[in-house]
Amino acid sequence: MNKPGAEQQIIMIVENIQKIGSISATADVLFMSQPAISKIISRQESQLNVELIDRSRHPLNLTPSGVYYLRYIKKLVRSYQTLTQNLLLISKTVIGKMKIGINPSLAQWLLPLFLPQFHINYPEVKLEVIEHESNEMEHSIDSGRIDIYIG
Repeated sequence: MNKPGAEQQIIMIVENIQKIGSISATADVLFMSQPAISKIISRQESQLNVELIDRSRHPLNLTPSGVYYLRYIKKLVRSYQTLTQNLLLISKTVIGKMKIGINPSLAQWLLPLFLPQFHINYPEVKLEVIEHESNEMEHSIDSGRIDIYIG
């Protein structure tokens, strides 16, 4: 992705061109210069190797690629915003359940080294420890029955 905020700017530009049909009028609405908007659009088109704007007719319209781009860039931005919000929540309050798979031979000496401190640092995380041999643990992690495997 581009630098933070660039996608929102591109979305505003493309949406306004779609609505207004003019780069100059879009520039006025967004308090930008027409050359700046043209440069942003051209850079994005060059980067993607597609035309987003059909410049052959006035008022301007989005190309099919432009319509597709606008729809999906908006989804990407929403997903990114959701990701960052959720990561912020997780970093502030760690709650949940984690299933740890471990070989029995490792469990008896390794778990006492980190479980007490883990419970102090993350009291809201409930750990479930499952002990099995290596071959069964590999299947458990592949199938999602455990979250992490120590082996």
